[in-house]
Amino acid sequence: MTLPYERFQAVDRTREWLLVNCDNHKLPAYIREEMRSLLRHYPVRSELEAMAEEIPRYLEAVPDPLVQYVNEYQDGVDKDPE
Repeated sequence: MTLPYERFQAVDRTREWLLVNCDNHKLPAYIREEMRSLLRHYPVRSELEAMAEEIPRYLEAVPDPLVQYVNEYQDGVDKDPE
């Protein structure tokens, strides 16, 4: 199950990925052009944040506090003690 904050991060990171790779000359020109075309209409972070305020059921800029606490706890448990 995808949580709203995970969906937000996926959309935001996809935009960053497109931005980074649309100038990657190792990719064919037609792919770079398609990336640029998609970016013309892709929401920027501020628009995503506005959407998240309007429809938090589908997008959340930050995780629910309980989810955030569990994630932080798991991160601490997963680390090897030094």
